[in-house]
Amino acid sequence: MNSSKCVYILFLIFALLIQSSGKIQAQSGWVVQTQIDTTEGFLYVKFNNVNFGYISGRNGAVYITTNAGLNWFSRFAGVSNHLLSLLFLNQNTGYGCGQYGMIIKTTNQGINWSNDYQGFTQDLWSINFFDANSGFITGDGGKIRVTTNSGNNWFYPNNNIFNTNFRCSYIFNDAAYTSSHKSTNRGVDWFTYNGMPNNTMGMKIFSESTFYGCSVLGQFVKTTNGGQNWNGISVSNNGLWGLSFADMSTGYIAGGSGIFKTTNGGLNWNQIYSNQNYGFRAVYAISKDTVYAAGFNVITVNGILLKTTTGGNPVGIQPISNYIPKEYGLHQNYPNPFNPVTHIKFNIPEAGNIQLKVFDVLGKAVNTLVNENLQPGKYQVSFDASEISSGIYYYQLITPGFTDTKKMIVVK
Repeated sequence: MNSSKCVYILFLIFALLIQSSGKIQAQSGWVVQTQIDTTEGFLYVKFNNVNFGYISGRNGAVYITTNAGLNWFSRFAGVSNHLLSLLFLNQNTGYGCGQYGMIIKTTNQGINWSNDYQGFTQDLWSINFFDANSGFITGDGGKIRVTTNSGNNWFYPNNNIFNTNFRCSYIFNDAAYTSSHKSTNRGVDWFTYNGMPNNTMGMKIFSESTFYGCSVLGQFVKTTNGGQNWNGISVSNNGLWGLSFADMSTGYIAGGSGIFKTTNGGLNWNQIYSNQNYGFRAVYAISKDTVYAAGFNVITVNGILLKTTTGGNPVGIQPISNYIPKEYGLHQNYPNPFNPVTHIKFNIPEAGNIQLKVFDVLGKAVNTLVNENLQPGKYQVSFDASEISSGIYYYQLITPGFTDTKKMIVVK
């Protein structure tokens, strides 16, 4: 075989690899982390730094990465209960909590875990530590557990009579917060403050006056005066389960219907990822652009982990001309029928929020290709249908002054 044929064969192999990689590249800039193959749905994700992160989920599932998600290692907790929260103080010592009052601990990066129930029965949702010794856990039924000896013992605070569920918590300026209660002596005593709604699932505190949160009612809540007034902003018709902000302006929310993003402190939210087969329970923003979202397949309950390094911005969208069109336009995709990739062109004469979505024949959205503010111009988006079945689909361009829909056919 001569050298030119060898080069040609290598080129073909490389091209096939590039094409197959589209199966894990979401149209919105999110990549499915295929390094994790699990039948257990994910419920929590967190990173201590760019490299060290961890996931917990159903039936004691735990996964750890030490190289920014290039590899994930299973660290099964040895329990059958669902792990609702996980916290590593360093790369070796970690704690978890979950269903039916479960508390676990490891001192060797999850290779071995100790289980400690101590008679607690309510689900425990959130865990925080002030230092290596002092920490607290919050859960349903208004239950709070406190430790001062690195989790060797957990005790109730002095005033342990609360009539609400504590499904999130936070530490700010050495004070402990739940959605409605606060402690200034590391969890020993608690008192009420002008807190968040009872159904809050995630919270972020920026200052003594500025708090953010999200709820299972599909709302983002915010105060800038220490809770004297709360502003509720509707984000989704489905429940919101996880919230993470890179700074006061840019943040992300994970919910049953997808992933949402704000760039103005929660005043406006755009859905930047949606998939009818996935339900998301947690999100963590390492920076404005690098974000992880964890959840599960709603049919198989298999775990799903997504990552973006573009802030969820579409990687397939590109301007194709400097010419400013006189009117809106949506072109027929090419090729059509196709398998698995096709290209869609559209014209935008005015700046504004542009959405391009794909629907099945029942009218259910199966992918959001574009959901962002675009300047006037001509654009092209590549759509990879690797994750959907053969059939007829519709793609729709939605703008402030124009809407158009066209049909396309996936053949496999």
